[in-house]
Amino acid sequence: MATILIVGVWLVDAGSLSVGATTTAMLLYLQLFGPIRALMFVVDDLQSATASMGRIVGVIDEAETCGIDAERPVGAQVLTPEKGGPIAVRAERVAFGYRADRPVLQEVSLRVGRGARRSRG
Repeated sequence: MATILIVGVWLVDAGSLSVGATTTAMLLYLQLFGPIRALMFVVDDLQSATASMGRIVGVIDEAETCGIDAERPVGAQVLTPEKGGPIAVRAERVAFGYRADRPVLQEVSLRVGRGARRSRG
């Protein structure tokens, strides 16, 4: 854009071009490159989304490679309600990792009282 203005001023000063023609050249540039600039922002967002999807797929693939079943993790036990109602759940100092030498979570504790509900967040 600066180049168009500099060349335009130089040509107007030399008498080879009118101010109107220089203005027209600048407006044409803005009309052509405005949509291209907007498309570049869309492409940037697509690249970020693709990278994020790659990380998500990598985590899923890593779990499958290590033989982890997301529906029933290794060592999981089925909890049954006590007579007459729901149970309370308590987990203390739990660690998790897709590999034993690379823990992801350490020292996590959770308490869910009878009848309470919790969601991942």
